[in-house]
Amino acid sequence: MSEAQELYSNIFATGLRNWSVIWSLVEVADTALPVVRKLIYQRKTPFVDELVRTGVLDGQMFERAVDAATTQSLTDSRAAIDSACIVFAHSVLDGTAHDLCRVTALAAPNDWESYVAAEQATLREIRSSSYESLYQKALDRAMAQISKRSLTKKIELLYQRCQPPQNWTSGDYRYDSGRLSTLDQRRHEIIHTSGPVSIPSLAEELEFLWKTNLHMLALVTYRYKMTID
Repeated sequence: MSEAQELYSNIFATGLRNWSVIWSLVEVADTALPVVRKLIYQRKTPFVDELVRTGVLDGQMFERAVDAATTQSLTDSRAAIDSACIVFAHSVLDGTAHDLCRVTALAAPNDWESYVAAEQATLREIRSSSYESLYQKALDRAMAQISKRSLTKKIELLYQRCQPPQNWTSGDYRYDSGRLSTLDQRRHEIIHTSGPVSIPSLAEELEFLWKTNLHMLALVTYRYKMTID
């Protein structure tokens, strides 16, 4: 098995495991959150009771306060789960995109020649190394740098290497860089500004990201004839 083929197979296996974790979290949340309200209510009762006994809260507000605390816990839990799923799914997709760029570089190093053409070498390197050696070093540096590029840029680079025919698709999926950028912005806001938020369209967004993952694998399979071993 070639190094490119081995890496491709590992990407598929690791990605499948990661996505299984994401879907499992969503499944448990969708199943459990609607039925645990009574249990959460019971756990909030002693806290609110203490507020009433110490005079912090009017006793007439007891039921309303327990209900509000219960609702808030469930709302916060849903927001945390939704946000975690989006952030993790994006991270998984980003890692897959970068690793698939590495697969293409292993399978056909010369396909990246135009990308690394601007790389410079010192006179010492030129005197002591062959072109092939210098090119491989430049390609290795390029792969390291690509890991820091945006997800949409990584996918753009994949498209440039794979060059599918016009209107080529994988199943019923069509790549949408704008939608991906919007999800990336949401991920950024969750981490850096808003914190966890509820995402009513979570199922649709995760399905889009999952199909984007499959689409990238299909691109590399189309161009480089990779298989799952």
